[in-house]
Amino acid sequence: MLLAQTKEREYRFKLALRMGLPLFALLLALLSNTFISNYQNLPISFYFESILLLAFSIYFIFFLIYDSFNVKITDTVSKTFTREYLYKYLQKEIKRDKNYTLILISIDNLYDINSVYGIKNGDKVLYEMAKWVNNYFEEQNIKNIPLGHIQGRDFIIGLKGSKEEYIVLFELMSLKYSEFKVDD
Repeated sequence: MLLAQTKEREYRFKLALRMGLPLFALLLALLSNTFISNYQNLPISFYFESILLLAFSIYFIFFLIYDSFNVKITDTVSKTFTREYLYKYLQKEIKRDKNYTLILISIDNLYDINSVYGIKNGDKVLYEMAKWVNNYFEEQNIKNIPLGHIQGRDFIIGLKGSKEEYIVLFELMSLKYSEFKVDD
């Protein structure tokens, strides 16, 4: 699984937890008040507070849902990071570790593939190429690389360390990539 897909799942899981938190607090307040009052009648203020908390919870849930529409982590075609998320992610990584390498990968004949075989096949090439790059780095014991689709035919990879550490790896990758095909 690509790092972008993992980050997308983490974000959605955290969002679901934040949505359920107010409802959990309401249930906890109801149970604690019930047990404290030894099953006697609940005061009217508790009902008022419960309704108020429920209203704020519903508003909070809808706010989070609509706010999450603005957050896009993965690119729909290649299943890698989007350009905006990748830039933010790489800025944090570069601030943490000044010794960082960025790689630009470009598919030279994507326009020809799109015009001859159709856009859907061009999209398939983008997705398969992203999977291939991720698998190549995993074979080299480099896991969870930030790989992002920045525009049409271009991808960026971020790696911790200087480019001298990766020169041989890049050369082998370019040799292997020359044999890469998607459905002939």
